[in-house]
Amino acid sequence: MRPILLLLLLSLPAAPVFAQSLVPAATEHETTLNKIFGMVAPDEPSQLTEAKRFHLYLLSAGGPIPILGEAIGAGFSQWENSPEEWGQGWNAYGHRFGSNLAYNGIRQTITYGTSVVFHEDNRYFASHKHGLWVRTGISFLTTAGFNIVREFLPDVLHRHRK
Repeated sequence: MRPILLLLLLSLPAAPVFAQSLVPAATEHETTLNKIFGMVAPDEPSQLTEAKRFHLYLLSAGGPIPILGEAIGAGFSQWENSPEEWGQGWNAYGHRFGSNLAYNGIRQTITYGTSVVFHEDNRYFASHKHGLWVRTGISFLTTAGFNIVREFLPDVLHRHRK
């Protein structure tokens, strides 16, 4: 649990690389919240320094938003008793929460490492399109398509093995 606490503490101070505001008309309070939580998506690509990339990695791996999200996710898993082997109670919740944090940490570390190696800017940038369907359609369709493949591919592969 200590590495997670260290990541959280390292991600909380506002780094000097965030001196420029990502939202032009943001108030000082909004800018500070954005620095701490990293929630506001930049409108346009800006220079991504290695220090800024690392700070964003720390926020995505162990900042307040992922910790809160994983805690909520662990609560839902606890409610659904998934996985059943862990049972119920605070120890089981701790296992679920730790597992969620580890999964997120590994995923974010791989993403960070590949972005460094390939010099990719993998930040999320807000769409400039208007309308709900236009802004969400591709994302929903892509996710649904992958989920359909994941659902039925084992059946298709199993059928061909017989």
